[in-house]
Amino acid sequence: MVWKIDGRTRRIHSDTQSNAVFNFFGRANNGVFYQFFVALGAGDARTLALKAMDAYKVITNHDLVIEAFGYWPSLHDAEVFWIKLERLKETYKGYFSPNIEFEIHGWEMTSEIAEKGFYKLHKHHLIHFKFEDIFDVELDGFNHQNAILGLGITAEPRTEAGIRPLKVIFVPAYGLGGEFKAYKGTVLRISPCDENGKISQQIS
Repeated sequence: MVWKIDGRTRRIHSDTQSNAVFNFFGRANNGVFYQFFVALGAGDARTLALKAMDAYKVITNHDLVIEAFGYWPSLHDAEVFWIKLERLKETYKGYFSPNIEFEIHGWEMTSEIAEKGFYKLHKHHLIHFKFEDIFDVELDGFNHQNAILGLGITAEPRTEAGIRPLKVIFVPAYGLGGEFKAYKGTVLRISPCDENGKISQQIS
């Protein structure tokens, strides 16, 4: 099966015996990231989603992540260290706003091969996200590792009030998976760390 993104061809070979859902991330020539999921099974491959990953631009302080990595990363193979859900924040209208915070250990994979035969990783960072006014929360599988295939962020259709909520997806690899929607997102902090997630220097 062949896909064309900004004129660039991507060929996918399906495993007809598999019923798994595979997730692909890529960056086109114009620097825009794309995300698409392909479900393989029953002898065919079909697209579940194909969306330009530029919704991150509405996240407050997203520039801190770009400054650290040089671009907005897909966070492929990253690990979610912790998650906090709370409903204690009272808005100016007197309503309670449910929020979610989580921290992800992300890095960049290089083309170099380490002594043990794995690709070398660098640019290790801990990213602390906060999303406010969340709804449609579906999360499960939290365990001791929480490796994800990627963190998907897309924009939902506008509401009657003219607001476009964000949809955040933890694409599971081993452990945490799920999604939620939110009206506001913020990068609270990003800190360089070592390969085990130990902070070396906080930069924000």
